[in-house]
Amino acid sequence: GEFLPYLSYYPAGTSSKSFYHYYQMFES
Repeated sequence: GEFLPYLSYYPAGTSSKSFYHYYQMFES
């Protein structure tokens, strides 16, 4: 759950795909 806060920092304007990419990267 450490990667969750990271996404919050990113602007909401970012595409959901980008967010998902970060999720995968952090989860990996």
